[in-house]
Amino acid sequence: IRTLARNERVAAILGPLTSEYALPAGRLAMEEGVPLVSPTATDARMLEIDPRVYTVNALDGAIGHTIGTYAAKNLERRRFAILAVDDAYGRIQADAFAAAGQSSGARVVYRFQYERGSTQYTDQLGSVVRSGADALFIATKNPNEALRILNQMAFYELGGILPLGTDAWNDTEFYRQGRAFVRGYFADTFSRDARITRWQSFSDRYAARYG
Repeated sequence: IRTLARNERVAAILGPLTSEYALPAGRLAMEEGVPLVSPTATDARMLEIDPRVYTVNALDGAIGHTIGTYAAKNLERRRFAILAVDDAYGRIQADAFAAAGQSSGARVVYRFQYERGSTQYTDQLGSVVRSGADALFIATKNPNEALRILNQMAFYELGGILPLGTDAWNDTEFYRQGRAFVRGYFADTFSRDARITRWQSFSDRYAARYG
């Protein structure tokens, strides 16, 4: 990254493709003063580096907006609680969820931002119960954080509160670990279902051409 950034003919850097490498690359690019665009990175921390670091993936609150609208209009939930991780992704999705719910006739009765990596949510879940919420939006991109919250909801038998989630739930390991206790609804910007997306045909064509 530094070699590219210091090349006087380089106006911007395209890539890396994955969040694992795009995050440190973005920080290095900003140290060198060169814009960086990652086409496919999904980690919301990309948004916190610098305005000149871009990702074209969906980090705009679409997930929060979709599940908030669906919960209010289709599931007829009216009192929303939100537990959101305290990072850019959590704040963006929580804000979008709240706005969508309110515009659809619901209201947010409780909201809490927790630190990334938290393991205990007993106090927060108690506040959710006392608020009278009938739905809880878990705004995190980390499947393990979502599983911890859902597991504790099951332990405390909070069956009257409907869990709502993000793309963190669209994960094979999430299904395996949470099979016994996970319930609720989630929204995502991507699906492998061939009935609603053409990703498989694109993947096949790409593999045929590039290997």
